[in-house]
Amino acid sequence: MTAVATVAGLQLFDVLYGWADHAADVESAAGVGWFAGTTQYLVANVTGLLFLPFAVAVGLRLTGVKGGLLAVPVSGLTWLVLTVPHLVDSRPGTGTVILWVTVQVAATAAATVPQTASPRP
Repeated sequence: MTAVATVAGLQLFDVLYGWADHAADVESAAGVGWFAGTTQYLVANVTGLLFLPFAVAVGLRLTGVKGGLLAVPVSGLTWLVLTVPHLVDSRPGTGTVILWVTVQVAATAAATVPQTASPRP
């Protein structure tokens, strides 16, 4: 589930950056200046960064994973700090994508282990 969310997040970033690039080109042609596309890039970044934690939370809920409370912030932090800087707005190879998707999945899975392994009263 996290792997699918990560790949979907990368595709979302690609589409949103394409939209922001087009908007910047249109605004530049209209004479907006160096602020061209700023709003669109801000929207693209916020949407792309918030997508994965939201998708993980929904996915954990739909699949019925117990103890996934810690997985959402850990997955979001891993997405923000590790995955996005290496894969977004670049043309990574297949091996690089597989590596960082694996890191994302491992971090999310590791965050669920302490909560699911501890006995509940």
